[in-house]
Amino acid sequence: MHAAAATVAALSFEIMTAGLAFQPFILQNRLGYPLLITQAALMTALIKWNKGLVRGMYVASSIAFATILGYGASQNPAVSALGQYFHLVTSDDKLDPRTYEQLVKVQAQLPALKDKVTDLKEAVEQARKTDATVRGNANAINRKTTFSRTSAQYQTASNELSNMLGQEAQLKAKIEAARTADPSREKVKRYAWALFVLLNAASTMWYARVLSEAEPAHEAALGRKQREKLVAEEVKALRENATKREALASKFLVGLRTLYVNTLASNGKKEEANRKADEIFGDIHALSQNAAQAFNAMVGNNPQSETTAELHEPNKKSVPVALTTRRAPT
Repeated sequence: MHAAAATVAALSFEIMTAGLAFQPFILQNRLGYPLLITQAALMTALIKWNKGLVRGMYVASSIAFATILGYGASQNPAVSALGQYFHLVTSDDKLDPRTYEQLVKVQAQLPALKDKVTDLKEAVEQARKTDATVRGNANAINRKTTFSRTSAQYQTASNELSNMLGQEAQLKAKIEAARTADPSREKVKRYAWALFVLLNAASTMWYARVLSEAEPAHEAALGRKQREKLVAEEVKALRENATKREALASKFLVGLRTLYVNTLASNGKKEEANRKADEIFGDIHALSQNAAQAFNAMVGNNPQSETTAELHEPNKKSVPVALTTRRAPT
């Protein structure tokens, strides 16, 4: 869950930053595309090789990506528009009221003038087609006069539209100059730059950390499954092979007897220790057969659940098991 959240956060902030920086920075700077490609490649490589050189390159690329593209994103006009929406910057009508008023008037006249130019252009084309089909009659002169008059109107409207578009461009440039000189907008851009750097750096570092923590957990889970599989196979082999059960029980009993003898023989009475061991353990071979039969009866029903439960409860306290034997007849 943490890995998925970290991946979504890192991708979201990087896509947002790259999208805002695309027009003002990436398209106009040769450094933009290499940063995008390098960051995407290292982010993918980190999933497989989250160590050493790859991790160091990813950290360096993330810092460069956050700093450079964060600056490009802060220069997007949407940042200033957002600041103006929240009244964090001076609005255009207050930066230069006269220029702003002229721009509004010009932009209000442009749609009607564009429609007029389009209509006159269609009328000129229609008059040209008509003059091309009518020749040698009295109406030709009137049609040529209509064509000339319509052409003159179209040319006048086109010139007027061109002048108005040029005037609009000049007014926009003047307002943009006022925006550039506005200290409040520069302050908002610096804050936006810092925010982009912080969000991208934090999300990418969180992504790298979560991946580094997920790798040992994944290996531990694989190791646990492997151990469960080995134990299940060993139990299955013991259930199906009586000789193997007796051999395992015999090794256990011999080791237990040896430990018992060595403990008693620490006082220098080895012969007495051997004698007591013989009294307690008796015939090791017969005892091994009984132990093997008891083991088979114990795991005969469902060995898989018992081994799995034992593996999933490593902190469970062991319960002492009493080994009951028959004393050898004296």
